Amino acid sequence: MLKNITIIVLALLLAASTYHLGYMTAARREVLRDDARFRISVHDALYHSAEQSDVRKIQSTLGIVLLGEVRAYQYEFGDETATNSFAKRYSDAKAIADRVESTLVPLNSITNSLPGMKVTIQKEND
Repeated sequence: MLKNITIIVLALLLAASTYHLGYMTAARREVLRDDARFRISVHDALYHSAEQSDVRKIQSTLGIVLLGEVRAYQYEFGDETATNSFAKRYSDAKAIADRVESTLVPLNSITNSLPGMKVTIQKEND
């Protein structure tokens, strides 16, 4: 009887582990799919802007994308301190991202200027 219960418990643990691994794999694939869709959309828009010789729109779009990528890299890995070729590119990209960010209008300045609206925006602490 104890042997049967042990087998059942082990089978349930195996089933739960397999379900969890499958769920995590599907969740990762969903994130990857969303990232790929975003990149395809941005590159499609840039291609059409290039067809129309709209260099200003291309630069603006790439600036926003670069801002997002640099900030995500900073959040995940911190600032690059190595002396390799990526560090040089990162430094240049960070300077561009800082310049792009300085031209953005803070969201709270827009929402607080609406009549009867007082909105507070805070960054979540991890």
